[in-house]
Amino acid sequence: MIRFLLQLLIFLAGLAAAAIWFGEMRHLRQAAPDQLPFWIGVVRDDARIPTGSAGIALPAGPGAELVWTDMRPGATGLTWKLDLSGDAIAVRAELLVPYWPGMATVRNGQGTLDLGGTLYRIEDIAARVPLLDGGSGQMTITLDQPLVLPTEVSTALGSLVEVDGRDVRIEIPAF
Repeated sequence: MIRFLLQLLIFLAGLAAAAIWFGEMRHLRQAAPDQLPFWIGVVRDDARIPTGSAGIALPAGPGAELVWTDMRPGATGLTWKLDLSGDAIAVRAELLVPYWPGMATVRNGQGTLDLGGTLYRIEDIAARVPLLDGGSGQMTITLDQPLVLPTEVSTALGSLVEVDGRDVRIEIPAF
């Protein structure tokens, strides 16, 4: 009897792991459409945990595509490569999600940003994003030159953005 229960437990754990690993966003939307946070709406139906993509609306500009790939385990958590690309932006970074719930970290971000015909080189992106605790987070983007936001972008972002010379701080609201 104990052997049967152990085998059943292993089978169920494997089934759960396969559902999480190979399940697509469309499956989650079908299973629990009213339980998902609002930001899940931009994630593509074929996205999975190891790889996927999402359409991101940028304030006062064309949209961009966020792609995550190459998930790998590490000592402190799982790491993905992130690529954000669109007509006015091209950024690469890493996302570290800890094994124990807490704050996810975006690090080693670099790329380019075109705002109103001015090309900025993104020298660094560092962010802490809340996962399950419902708190807020913050992202800091360091540019190669002081940022001048067009009025329509500044208005669209409101109080979520603070520009301090070459550093741009963005408040990430609680989910």
